[in-house]
Amino acid sequence: RGFFQMLAPLFGHGAFELPYPNSPRLSRFLSGCTTNVNPLGAQLGQLTPTGESFKKAWEGMQREVRGEGVAGPLDVRAPEAGNGRAGSAGLQRQLTQQREQVK
Repeated sequence: RGFFQMLAPLFGHGAFELPYPNSPRLSRFLSGCTTNVNPLGAQLGQLTPTGESFKKAWEGMQREVRGEGVAGPLDVRAPEAGNGRAGSAGLQRQLTQQREQVK
């Protein structure tokens, strides 16, 4: 079930099939590798370089908007990124709109 089954060791099976917290979304990916079968080569208990970069970037964008009273996708923790977004507007567009309201 689902696409890209080879990524299941990183994200878990069905990671994006249901709304968070019923599906893990990025929780497993951002909590460190939990299996030796890792397509990106991370060791047990550590983030992949991609996971580390994503987490740092997300937290950096959150700092930009924190306390500014601008609601949007950066209101949630990195593991929940993209949860509940409208199908008509992609996550990148929503992130840009939230960040531009602050500047």
